[in-house]
Amino acid sequence: MIPSSKNLIHTNYRPDIDGLRAFSVFFVIGYHAFPEIFKAGFIGVDIFFVISGYLISSIIIGNLKNNSFSFLDFYIRRIRRIFPALILVLVVCFVFGWFSLFPIELKQLGKHIAGSAGFISNFILWNESGYFDNAASTKPMLHIWSLGIEEQFYFIWPLILWLIFKIRINFLLSIIFLIIVSFSFNVYEAKIDKVATFYSPLTRFWELLVGGLLAIIKDGYKGSINSKLNSNFLSILGVGLILLAFFFINDESAYPGVLALFPVIGSFFLILAGNNSIFNQTILSNKVLVWFGLISFPLYLWHWPLISFARIVESDFPNENYRLISIVISIFLSWVTYKFLEKPIRYKKSKLIPATLVALMIGIGFTGLHSYKNDGLPNRSYVSNFNEENFKMAFLFSEDDPISHKKCMDTYGLKDFIRYCNLTSSEKAKIALIGDSHARALYDGLAFYLKKYNQNLLNLGGRLFLDVETYPIGDKKEIEVYKGGIRATQFVLQEPSIETVVMVSKGHYLTDDNWVFKLINNQNLKDKKQVWEIAMRKTLDSAIENNKEVVFVIDNPSLGFDPKLCIYGRPFSKNNSIKKSCTIPKSKYENESKIYRKLVMSILDDYPSVKVFDAAEHLCDEKKCYGMLNGKILYRDNDHLSLEGGKLISKELIKLLNLN
Repeated sequence: MIPSSKNLIHTNYRPDIDGLRAFSVFFVIGYHAFPEIFKAGFIGVDIFFVISGYLISSIIIGNLKNNSFSFLDFYIRRIRRIFPALILVLVVCFVFGWFSLFPIELKQLGKHIAGSAGFISNFILWNESGYFDNAASTKPMLHIWSLGIEEQFYFIWPLILWLIFKIRINFLLSIIFLIIVSFSFNVYEAKIDKVATFYSPLTRFWELLVGGLLAIIKDGYKGSINSKLNSNFLSILGVGLILLAFFFINDESAYPGVLALFPVIGSFFLILAGNNSIFNQTILSNKVLVWFGLISFPLYLWHWPLISFARIVESDFPNENYRLISIVISIFLSWVTYKFLEKPIRYKKSKLIPATLVALMIGIGFTGLHSYKNDGLPNRSYVSNFNEENFKMAFLFSEDDPISHKKCMDTYGLKDFIRYCNLTSSEKAKIALIGDSHARALYDGLAFYLKKYNQNLLNLGGRLFLDVETYPIGDKKEIEVYKGGIRATQFVLQEPSIETVVMVSKGHYLTDDNWVFKLINNQNLKDKKQVWEIAMRKTLDSAIENNKEVVFVIDNPSLGFDPKLCIYGRPFSKNNSIKKSCTIPKSKYENESKIYRKLVMSILDDYPSVKVFDAAEHLCDEKKCYGMLNGKILYRDNDHLSLEGGKLISKELIKLLNLN
């Protein structure tokens, strides 16, 4: 609960609410540590929002009615409540990152620390989500998005309540109206952009507002609700709704959306039931659960960085034993934080404490921003001696320069969005490289060799195949990418100045269940192999009909590990020396790509005029496929080639092009 202040009135302490808070943090930790079991554990955040909205709104409304509300006191209390534990976690994460992270990783961490300190983490994560974004598990500050939502709400909520009170509008009707507005945004956005719906304050505020509605109801209708019969019915209903959410929602659901009603209304009923219900008295008020509820905020802050840093350092999701140990460590750290930092600061009356906390938060925010602006501080002692060339190869992201992209688009008179547009000169090219991010990764290496023949190269794309929806489930930005990719392929195949087309596409669309891969004109066809065959044949047929010479590139192997480990050992890693064998068994690649290669080869057999280039033949020998060769790093991540990797295969690829 929030501490006392002479100007503020508080709700009576309810241990069952701390018990409910404990369950919510258990859900979240379970989802982060054991996602295969706690598939809907993220609903814990929704429960947090309702609890927070109820407690804070109860305090504000009570003080407004007693003419004792002070904006200054309210925000000082928020600072005392939130800042101590958050500052500690941010500082510890930055220090650990300083000694353990590569520059590009510390750069990202710095940005996220700055966003966390400014309580805008949700906006940063929202803008990052997409095809090239690092995996969520490599972001130690990922979970702070919810704190950003909460504090954005409390930045405006006291003022809204104060205005409602001053102009004497009905509290109940006003809050219901605001809930309807926010919930409507949530339902609308959930259908078109899962990422925006998850991180946007507009689509999340209704959950905190439901807590505010609960505060109004509890304040005005106590007698009619808190009978024993009503309380037990409400608590059973609340538990049932939360359990339905837990068992039937998963991370592929259109969430929050309408489905968020289950945990939100379930929490609403549980709190509304009060202390009279049997479940609230015997389960939620249990001393062990209450203790976990008291440390729930630092526990929420500590648990994820421990798992995420292990994921980064070991370049793999930590094993089950480590995850269990990390939970135990986070519980201990949370207890220490609560007992020796949170409580003393929260209850100490010194007026210097809030100002000091604000100064410290600003300091850590600017520290993170400094590391972000300075490329992850590459001059740190343990990274300063790294091989600079390989360093760039390992961290170079194949994204377009905005100025060059615009010049490329203007050269061909292209107006609608296309993700990739690169051209080696201002003149139109005879050779075009089309496809997805694997084509973009190949562009720089191929352009390097074509320049020796005074040949320009156009790279245009986002996806390769015509008439296919290809995007990660729920990612609106990537929907635009596939649409732009179709436009790019259509344009290249119809552009008279282009004579030769090099086609590249990732093969994982066939087997990755996290990706939508279906025909635009036949949504009922679920077999991805059939979808691929129809789309590939349509694309090849269109190229041949337009008299294009076609070279089809069989996709390169995926490594299955972080190629950065081939360059540098990493402190704190159990394998802290440089990876001795930067290879995978060729048999592993052949097994993983069996479905893809068999399908593509069978289709190409029907197109004798299409030249075939097998990237694996130049990245593998009889026994191994290489992530590093002759001291040069060939990949920038698990499956995208580096500049050196692109050069290696382009040296052979140009032999299939008419360069005379």
